[in-house]
Amino acid sequence: VNEGKDSVMVYTLPVGDPNRHGHWLYVYQYLTTLPDEPIYTAFVNMKEINRDSIVAIYYDQPEDFEYTMEDILEDPKDLFREFDFEKLPPSSEGEVVHYERETPLKFHGRSQLIEEKRENMGKIKFNRDYYIITPGNYHFGKEWYSGSKKMLGRNSGAYLIRQSMLSSDYLGR
Repeated sequence: VNEGKDSVMVYTLPVGDPNRHGHWLYVYQYLTTLPDEPIYTAFVNMKEINRDSIVAIYYDQPEDFEYTMEDILEDPKDLFREFDFEKLPPSSEGEVVHYERETPLKFHGRSQLIEEKRENMGKIKFNRDYYIITPGNYHFGKEWYSGSKKMLGRNSGAYLIRQSMLSSDYLGR
């Protein structure tokens, strides 16, 4: 990004107590030159549909949530101990991703179709995100669709280049 002077980084952290709150993730995306000014944040509730399917429901970060990533990493267990996940506003895009197991260690996911809002996109009227998740890889990209919802193509996407694993002890689990 920015002619090689910057990178986009994404933190995805498990938050809350799964026994009390269910399975939640916090997503924080930013440019390396502006770590305290995220370009995207969200809370994601992961729910098992059956042993081969998971649905991820996205929620917007509340406006009064004023913690930096440094604050969150300092003590995520304490920060989210009393957090009220029930009061999170649904994603303004209404984003929901359905994941299906392909193999025991590989899932494919797709968001719902989203109306294309950019101008001059020609035949493209809808888009959606797609994901391929394995223990060592996170691949995501975009698919484009016509007004009749016929797929017109997909990009090759991007792979997560570097993954940082936090120990369960660090997260207080």
